[in-house]
Amino acid sequence: MGPLPIDPAKLFHELKFLPLALKDLPSGYGFHFINKEDYEQFQDFHMKRITYIVMPTMLIELLTGVYLILSGLGEEITFIISMILLGLIWLQTAIFFSRIHQKLTLGYQKRLVDSLVKVNWARTIIWSGRLIMLLLV
Repeated sequence: MGPLPIDPAKLFHELKFLPLALKDLPSGYGFHFINKEDYEQFQDFHMKRITYIVMPTMLIELLTGVYLILSGLGEEITFIISMILLGLIWLQTAIFFSRIHQKLTLGYQKRLVDSLVKVNWARTIIWSGRLIMLLLV
């Protein structure tokens, strides 16, 4: 059997982020509909559990991206732009999402959830740009 027509790391790197991008669209907005008496408990649960899903995927995405660049498979400018967009997503997560979610553990605040929705839209736009760059690779 000969070599695979596409590197498995490249295929995973290009396709795995789609569910993460799609989950951003409704996630923040849905927080408005959580029972206000249970909100603190929900937010605490959400923060603890989502980390087990998102963090391994983000780390694999970063590691496969670095692997592809170091192996010479990710030298196209569109791939490099996609990695820069990934860095923006990570930065946005660290600066905005973590802080907003942490504040929401103290209880529901409409203004914060509205901010979360707005930042989610920005992140979704960045994810979409990233998808376009990866499709051009």
